[in-house]
Amino acid sequence: MSNIIDWKGTIKIPGREDPFVYKSRDPFPELDPFVIFFHGKVEMPYSEQNLRYGNLTDVDCGSNCIIQTLGGEDVVETKVSMLFYLIRKQNEEKKGPLLKNGFYNLFFIKNSNGDMCVVNIRFLEVKRTSSIDSFNRSEMDVELVQKEGQYLWNPGARIFIPSRKK
Repeated sequence: MSNIIDWKGTIKIPGREDPFVYKSRDPFPELDPFVIFFHGKVEMPYSEQNLRYGNLTDVDCGSNCIIQTLGGEDVVETKVSMLFYLIRKQNEEKKGPLLKNGFYNLFFIKNSNGDMCVVNIRFLEVKRTSSIDSFNRSEMDVELVQKEGQYLWNPGARIFIPSRKK
């Protein structure tokens, strides 16, 4: 079971000198589980870090299986600010480690209460055609799953965790 992830690489996340506070701009925050669980979350400054990423190879692996196989919550925990950094960077550069082919990008992040949650982000290609124009656009779907959920992740889902210092 130790080979449940095919590691693909690492990416540098710049450090933060100031605390990060997540505040939603959503006009209906009570309808969005991500906002409910993370609104007001404060993350303390941190130094530059590397996130390791790879693709899940085992179809029968849920969130707890991934967390335990990789060494526990302390090993897999990433931060909301790191997630936002990756999304912003990839949108600006149009390339990066986030999968944009409909597969999930999984991040293990503790919510405002300190409970581990799985945040999965999926980019979907949307094709629209009208009498005026047609266009393709990538839409982002963000979903929050409780760690204890029974959801089994599909092979090919991309996992992001901090790199261990050797």
